[in-house]
Amino acid sequence: MGKLKQYEIEAIISTIYDQVLDTNKNNRRDEFAPAEAKLSKLIKQEKEAYAIAYKLSKKKQDLANELSNELNAYYCNVKEKFQPKQNINRLEIRNKLILSQISPDANIDQIIKDIVKEYTK
Repeated sequence: MGKLKQYEIEAIISTIYDQVLDTNKNNRRDEFAPAEAKLSKLIKQEKEAYAIAYKLSKKKQDLANELSNELNAYYCNVKEKFQPKQNINRLEIRNKLILSQISPDANIDQIIKDIVKEYTK
């Protein structure tokens, strides 16, 4: 056998590694079977518990949605409490704040008309 290139060495190592894993996996199958059987019982119970938990979660969400509509609120899952719905229009608040800062003797209607006229040319 001549001098091997690095990629050829890596290919041989990989092939040996795969064959050793397959051999060990197959040789120890009888050893693993009882442990896997014990675990499979718990895995089955775990899946059943998850299914029950999912159904309870879905039922809770449906009830929370129904109650939210009745209360005009929303249910916060993090706090596990209902919170009032707040429809706050930030733009409206901003506009009111700006208008409140304009001097009382200013003619707001005229200012608005001038701005509308400027943008509708």
